[in-house]
Formats: sequence, structure tokens, C-alpha cells
Amino acid sequence: MKAMIAAEIRSDIYTGIECDYSHEAADVISVAPESPAGKAGLQPGDVITGFNEFPVEDSLHWLLALMYRSPGEIIELTYLRDKAKHSMKFKLDSYPLIEPVEIDQESLEQGGTVKIYEGQFEVLPELEKMKPVRTVLFEDWKSPEEIAGLEHYFAMTIEGYLSVPDSDAIQFILGSDDGSRLRIDGQNVIDNPGHHPYQEESNWVRLEKGLHQIRIDYFESTGDSSLKLQWKVAGKDPEIVPAKLIFRKKMVEQDLNKDSGNRSE
Repeated sequence: MKAMIAAEIRSDIYTGIECDYSHEAADVISVAPESPAGKAGLQPGDVITGFNEFPVEDSLHWLLALMYRSPGEIIELTYLRDKAKHSMKFKLDSYPLIEPVEIDQESLEQGGTVKIYEGQFEVLPELEKMKPVRTVLFEDWKSPEEIAGLEHYFAMTIEGYLSVPDSDAIQFILGSDDGSRLRIDGQNVIDNPGHHPYQEESNWVRLEKGLHQIRIDYFESTGDSSLKLQWKVAGKDPEIVPAKLIFRKKMVEQDLNKDSGNRSE
């Protein structure tokens, strides 16, 4: 529900509050110290019970109360601390943008890199701890078998720099058969690691215009295989992330020749 509603990211507001969405009550589990709520004095362990004039009975109510708010708006929270009732007011900030990486555009070329691993997996393994059987170049979206050159029992990592054309809230939609994971700038955005038929999972992030590190992990057991990455900005339909917006360092090709003596388009 948090990923679907994404009230703060989509409305460009920021409280700094993280609730435990597995609990019935709106239990606060973390508060960013320099956030509006952190500066106002909210603490982990507090339980939110009201938002302006509306009661907050659980974490879903908390998410819904944040919808259609605006940065600069002053809100009032009521909350319990050690069973005593308190209230506070603070001004909503704009949601922090994830800053792009600093890299010379001239050092990049279009496309990404793909590390390929062999093995029988039921869940997505920790590929960082495994040695790839080979590395190839990613030029365009194809079926996982075509990219990996294998039919079954393999895993792979697609890495590169994604060029984000505008600063905005973006919904990423990752579909796969079997497990997959999406990381942007080192943060887990979507994690759907199990053995399953084709499924789509989504999440929202707010990215600043520029280049962002992207990594997709995927594994295939048997049967059909599929991997699809889409994105959506407010007011537009989802579309496949254009392969032409993914870049790699130019030195990668030299590394491939040295490591595997193999280049695949």
C-alpha cells in the first residue's frame, strides 16, 4: 500500500516519518533528524492518532491523510508517547530529490553491461558474492535467454547509468518471470526475488535530472522467462524505459576483452 499510494513522493511533500505498516496502529519506527517532524520533536515509538482534524486509526489512515497536501502547508499531529497525548505543528517540506551521480558524459557510451551467472536458484542469490561466467554488453531489451545466451538455470545483472530527462516523481514497474530486483543509486527500489510466474511490482522514487546508477538483478529457473522495466511520470501512461537512455563507461569494452575475450551485442 505504501508503494501504491506513495503520497509524499507523488505530492512532493516530506515529513520524515516512517511508520510500521504491518501494525494496526500508526506506530512511528523512525524519524529523520533534520526532517520537519524530526525538528518538531517526534520520536520513534510515538503513535500518531490524528492529522489536523482527522483521526488516524492505523498506518493506512496515515498514508491517506498525506494525499493532496502541498509543500509549505502547516499540519498538526496528535500522538501518544508513553500513553500520554501530545500534539505538534510543523511545515511540510518538499520531498528530497535523489541527486544524480557526477560523471563526465564524454566518458560514457550508449548501453549497459550484463554479468551472467550459472546455477539452479529458487530465490535471487547474492550475485555480488558470485563469479560471473562471462560479461556481455547490453544494447537493447531482449528476452533474458537472448541476453544471457542460455535457456534455463542462470542469473544476470544489468548495470549502467540511466539518464533521467527531468526532475520528477517516477514510478518504476519491474516485471519478471522469475525473480528480479531493481536498485537505483544503490537503493533497493523494487524487490521481487522469488521463483514465480510473470509478476509486476512497482515503487515511486523522486529523482533529480541527470545520470543515476541503475542495476537490475534477475534469475531464471525453468519454463518461460521475461524481464521488463517500465517507468511512469504523473499524467502519462507507463512505457518501457528506453535502452538509448542507459549508458556505460567506454573502458568497459576493454575490460570485457581482457576478462572474457568475448563481446556480445
